[in-house]
Amino acid sequence: MEYCDFNKLTWREAVLLLKGDDMLAGVAEKSRVGLFALVTHPGIDKGIILAGLWTQAKAGKAPAKVVYVASSDVEALLIGDKLGTHGVLVNADIGDGQPASDNPITICSARMLLPTIQEMTWDANRTVVVDVHWYPTVEDEILLGHLVTWAGERSREVREGRMDTHVAIILLMTDFVSNRTIEAFDRGLQVNVQGVICSDDPCKDLKIELLRREWETSIGDTILEVLRQDRRVVIGTDDWESFDGLTGENNGEIFGELISEIPSHYVSHDVRTRFEIQQIKESQVIAINPELPYANKIDKLGLVLALGVAPKSPVLNPGIMQVVIKPRELLRCEIRKQWLWSLTSASADGKGVMHARLLTSVSRDELNQREESAENLGPAWNRDFMFLVLAAFENWPSRSMVHMPMRAPANDYVVLEAARRLTVLGCMKKGAGTENIYETTELGKAVMKKYWEEEEDTAKRDFHLAYFLARAQLSQESPIIRRLLARIAALIRIGVDKCFAICHNMDEEKLRRVFPLVIRHRTHAGFVWLALALYLRCEMGGAFTRRVAEEWQNYEGIPLSYANVQQVNTLVTVFEGELGLSPDPPTQAVSNWARQPLEAAQLLSVDRHMMWAWLHRIALFSANPEERQRPRDCVSILPLVVHMEDEPIVVSKVRSYCDRVTTGKGAFYAFYLALRKGSGNRLCADQLTWLPPEAFQEVSDKTGQPWPHVVVQS
Repeated sequence: MEYCDFNKLTWREAVLLLKGDDMLAGVAEKSRVGLFALVTHPGIDKGIILAGLWTQAKAGKAPAKVVYVASSDVEALLIGDKLGTHGVLVNADIGDGQPASDNPITICSARMLLPTIQEMTWDANRTVVVDVHWYPTVEDEILLGHLVTWAGERSREVREGRMDTHVAIILLMTDFVSNRTIEAFDRGLQVNVQGVICSDDPCKDLKIELLRREWETSIGDTILEVLRQDRRVVIGTDDWESFDGLTGENNGEIFGELISEIPSHYVSHDVRTRFEIQQIKESQVIAINPELPYANKIDKLGLVLALGVAPKSPVLNPGIMQVVIKPRELLRCEIRKQWLWSLTSASADGKGVMHARLLTSVSRDELNQREESAENLGPAWNRDFMFLVLAAFENWPSRSMVHMPMRAPANDYVVLEAARRLTVLGCMKKGAGTENIYETTELGKAVMKKYWEEEEDTAKRDFHLAYFLARAQLSQESPIIRRLLARIAALIRIGVDKCFAICHNMDEEKLRRVFPLVIRHRTHAGFVWLALALYLRCEMGGAFTRRVAEEWQNYEGIPLSYANVQQVNTLVTVFEGELGLSPDPPTQAVSNWARQPLEAAQLLSVDRHMMWAWLHRIALFSANPEERQRPRDCVSILPLVVHMEDEPIVVSKVRSYCDRVTTGKGAFYAFYLALRKGSGNRLCADQLTWLPPEAFQEVSDKTGQPWPHVVVQS
């Protein structure tokens, strides 16, 4: 459904219209709230837009103050830096730099503004520009709801006769029309939306070169030739390690040092932001995640490698209600953005304008066949959908989603299923009256606190892990159990598969040697328990108190990455602090408590923490002879491909135990840490850990529903 009629104009015509009496100048002259939707092409310099708005504001031809909400922290800082360098902004313009303060001009991201939105001191004389990008985060979705509320209050003041309100809302959309956004502001402000689509298409004049067959093996030489010309390179994927030409014997060591990835991971927001800006300004070769929300000028850019796929994208499949890691074909707007890295980085010399060479896997004909755009991209509607629904009810309690000021859901069914899950998990409870009204519980608030944490990017991007830590914080576990939970969380956060090359070919005697006494009764239980055993052995052996020359070590025939295990060690300290523990005193060093076997009830307590956190990522391994090799996902009931030869679960021992204590004839359940799309659209699960049947009784006790029916999608 279209919520406004768009005028199709050239960029120059669009700018003149935006400045005119019907738009910004009119808002500055008369008390009103103006709502404008501006659709540009990806090559538009947003810094130029902002500079024009600020110049007009200072001349009294637009509301006096300007707020620009950029797509990310990095883009906000890059634009601010650029305008400061060119003298458009001075210190007095920026004021105290706090997004919610009443400064003359504010340039921020949703993440930067949202924490202080409730203390906002903005007056009613400003232009608010929102970069409505393709990859909304939870912060973007929630902030837009608060901006709708703020602008709606200003609009109500105008209707009530207030004469000093001058507010312009500009929805800046790149290469697509976000009807969800326009509808939310239209509903909240009750004013007419004025829309402009820029008809310019710089992509049509770009010279593209199609990649030839087997280009992966020769791309390294191509890049080195560009570097020898003192030019720089952008690779439109962070999966560059899969290219033989960049990781083979000849070039592997060179590119391992040369290539910088954006975004970088496992560091604090501030460190990551500074690092990414430095790489954009200085790095010779930049590998960019294809879902990066911005395209920036790269000085001395000589080559852009633009591929038509996001190779490892976390995609929520509503049909099975699971997040699956899969290759995702980029949409037309995404590919055009990659192409336009070449245009935005064009440089001029005495011979004219020089564009970077553009190598792409997508022809123009194929580009036109791709889907144009979509509203369900980005982490908010994929990896972080559980966080999003929980955050919505945390911010607007006692309201149904349809009565919240935020944008309409990209998928209504996803919201309903997520709310049902969150209720089962104890994060929300149903409110009074309408069945689709919920309130967040103490546990739900603790989970969201994990998400909103800003200092360290620890559990932010994994709902299961945030829930695991929040539940552990609120529990009354003994110090030893909490120390084990902190270690499990740290291992999963860094990635067990990145720390240890765990495989199935370990006999029970070797497992007994690996497992310390504290968890010796879980030698058969699989991935997480074996990783925990290996990590405890590293601690007990003093691995973190001495320098190690080689990156990869070997323990009982299992390769381990010392650098990644060291990161786990650092996170363990962080997580222990969150769980109310101080570092081990000498009398309680790991070498002491890890030599005391846990009782069965204590081990079951750890199992229950893992069960609840990954309750919707559990597979059933049937006892039926025809189904034994075909485990099923408990949510979707679909078959899973599991390569048990690569899993350290001792199946015979697990089945024998379950046969003794249940009526399931040896059927068992295990949760998986990874789910990906395999060949033939099959679902492949791996990194499995067995959960004992005794753990599931708590599910029925707390929810009043039998396991596993409580998790089956409706």
